Amino acid sequence: MKEQIKNFTDKVIKNSKEIAEKVESKVKEVSEKTKESVNKILDKTPYEKVKNKINDQMNALTEKINLPSKKDIERLTMAVESLSTKVDALSTK
Repeated sequence: MKEQIKNFTDKVIKNSKEIAEKVESKVKEVSEKTKESVNKILDKTPYEKVKNKINDQMNALTEKINLPSKKDIERLTMAVESLSTKVDALSTK
């Protein structure tokens, strides 16, 4: 039973890390594309106006597509690591 719990936990941790890596990669990709677009706009528009508009649009976009933030991913990683530690402790009993 202990081995099954350990295997399950290892699988959950591995899957969580893979998901986090994929999300981070996608966020970086979107971020780079956004930076390119922003730089084109900045060449033509007053900075403060653009900055405020971009911040509003990026916040709306991340909420709309339910994209986790870096802080969300860090919290998930810490929770998974904590769970792993607890399962390891239980499996040694």
